[in-house]
Order: sequence, then structure tokens, then C-alpha cells
Amino acid sequence: MASLHVAAADEAAPSFDPAVYHHVGRVVWVVGDIDSVVDYWQRLGIHDIHRDGVVKFPNLVYRGKSDAAVAKQVTARVGEMEIQWIQPVHGGKFWKDVLHQHGDGIRVIGYNTRSAEEYDGQIKYFASKGVGLVVEDSWQGR
Repeated sequence: MASLHVAAADEAAPSFDPAVYHHVGRVVWVVGDIDSVVDYWQRLGIHDIHRDGVVKFPNLVYRGKSDAAVAKQVTARVGEMEIQWIQPVHGGKFWKDVLHQHGDGIRVIGYNTRSAEEYDGQIKYFASKGVGLVVEDSWQGR
């Protein structure tokens, strides 16, 4: 999990790195009926689709509070981009609130960084501008 801390006086001020944001690596859709949505995308021609089943997100944190969740998940690849569809089953206020208020839609756009340090640097930059983390998660492996 990425950590956030205030820079010491001898550290360089964080800076915005536009190179990080030129390529979207991942899009996460939150949906109410995952099977019909994925079936539709298959009819559109997306075939590298993997039904991951029910997935637990025990380390999800939303606005600083534990938000452990269980969701149905399907992932697909379109070129270098990963598309993920999530249908909340239990918990996951981060997903459920927007689904309830706005219906199906994109909830996350992710950018690939070259390193954890680069990622942490961008988090620090935005924190220095008053933009905090809304949701955090951590996991083992890729």
C-alpha cells in the first residue's frame, strides 16, 4: 500500500509529472448487473474477458475508514488497457454510493507508473495541493 507523508524540509518539493498521465492503463466500471454488461461488451467484439467470480477486497479504505467489500468481478484486456467491471455484493461504500446515485459508470481511471516511487511522488504532489486520497487498497502480487 502506498504511504503518504509530509516532506521533510530537506526533501525537494513534490512536482507534477505529466509523463505519467499520457496512457490510461485501467478503467473500472461499477455496474448493477455484471452479466448483462459483460455480455453486451462481448457482442461489441471484446473477447479477452475473464470472469473472476466473487472477489474479496479486505483492505479497501474509503475516506480514511475501512470499507472492506465483496464484489463480482470481470476483467478484460483491450490492447494494453485493462477493463474491469465490478458489481458490489457486500460492503464497498465507495462503489455502492455512486452506483445508487448515478447508475452504471466509470469509477476509476488508472495510469501505469514506472515505479512505486513515481506513484508516491504524484500522491505527495497532489497532497501538497490539498487533494487527498479518496480510496486506497493493497494486495499481494501483481
